Amino acid sequence: MAQFLDYRSSENSNTLGFPSTALSIDPNSPSFIGDIGLIVGTTAKVRVDLWSTVALAVDESVGNPTTILFFIARNLNPTSAFSASNVIYAATEIFQEGDFGAHIITFNTADLNGVPGPIPEQINYSLFAAADQLVIRVGPETFTGMAVTG
Repeated sequence: MAQFLDYRSSENSNTLGFPSTALSIDPNSPSFIGDIGLIVGTTAKVRVDLWSTVALAVDESVGNPTTILFFIARNLNPTSAFSASNVIYAATEIFQEGDFGAHIITFNTADLNGVPGPIPEQINYSLFAAADQLVIRVGPETFTGMAVTG
């Protein structure tokens, strides 16, 4: 039977219209969306469920289709930038021709046998996104995780 260890949520925006900033168009340097640190102690065989909701908008001036990339990275050094070697999940969302305006994107993944990183007894997860054309972050934005063992 699973035993609950920790639950955390990062809410960058809880409303439509914020933060109203553009996503990076460089997949090697994606925009930071949020991060969480799950306290797991010295427990072995940690399983983590991660989920997120991000709302994005494509302006009518942008050509279609538009590709959005999402990345979840595990245990980045708190002072370092995005590192592809730490990515545990990557997903692609494509807005087809005529898909203008706000779109709410939701996804879920699991990290089985996660291990603590630079911060002892804690597993850190960071969410990033990039697009191949101008895409605006319009909110809401949330990133949530739950750790269990057993």
